Amino acid sequence: KFLMLYFLISAVTNISLNIILIPALGATGAAIATASSFVMVELLMAVKLYTTSGIHPFTKTYSKLTILSILLISIFYVVKNLFAATFWILLVFFSLFLLIYSLSILFTRTFDEEDIMMMLTIEKRLGINLSSVKRFLKRFI
Repeated sequence: KFLMLYFLISAVTNISLNIILIPALGATGAAIATASSFVMVELLMAVKLYTTSGIHPFTKTYSKLTILSILLISIFYVVKNLFAATFWILLVFFSLFLLIYSLSILFTRTFDEEDIMMMLTIEKRLGINLSSVKRFLKRFI
């Protein structure tokens, strides 16, 4: 019942924000409205999970990754405005973002044992040997 209620609240919020934001901002307004309604429903579900079972998703690692992502996206957004948005510039920015984000994950030590376990599962299913990658990553755990 609560999931249906939360998704109903999210849908009504999304429609309301679309009515308000699309005339002023166009597609950007629609994106803001949709993202806002998604964030709201996820927060509602997190609160419900915490109140019913005492579990919350906001661990130290999750918080560090969220802050890191927001910081990097903000920096790249500001820098992006200095260049013309061509395909090649966007490709370079995306590649740089992935590289910097990956290095940041390693140096902030947000790569943990669960990530290694996921890598083991992927390795097993694909039938490839990632032992050198695992040895490298264990230095940062």
